Amino acid sequence: MAITEARLFYRPALAEVTTLSEAKVTQGLKIDLTHVVDMTTHYLPPGLDIVYYWSITNAMGLHYDTEPQTFLYQDGRFSWRSLTGGQVTVYYYSGNEDFGRDLREAFHFLTAMRLDNQLAERAGREAVVRTATLSSAQRDLLREAFKVVKQFRDFLRRHYNFAMF
Repeated sequence: MAITEARLFYRPALAEVTTLSEAKVTQGLKIDLTHVVDMTTHYLPPGLDIVYYWSITNAMGLHYDTEPQTFLYQDGRFSWRSLTGGQVTVYYYSGNEDFGRDLREAFHFLTAMRLDNQLAERAGREAVVRTATLSSAQRDLLREAFKVVKQFRDFLRRHYNFAMF
């Protein structure tokens, strides 16, 4: 039975909303499917895990959905590099490895502070970071982490024209 219709359903892995995109099909018993999504109208930031599946319909109107698959979306205009430490991987294409390492370390430091606050809150203590109670080394690390986050935010703002970010 000839395949007459194919629809691509996709979404970022952590999102609840799925996007539907109609694919052009040359009817046949066997088809190869590819579909290019226009990122100017359906923008997704690079570095997302994308979950997708195809819904295929034949000439009798019977439907078949493929098993969901996942891939890491990266903007193909750039040559991406990655830096992994623990459970965190930083993807970057601009700058040097030091910036990727600094970004990863800032993430680890800020995540550890957040976890400490969540544990304090569960124990019934105030979950506030009081810089006066931090050691000199901790304050320096916090200051450096915020500098790296600001550099990254400024890069994103310039590169993607995010005026509100």
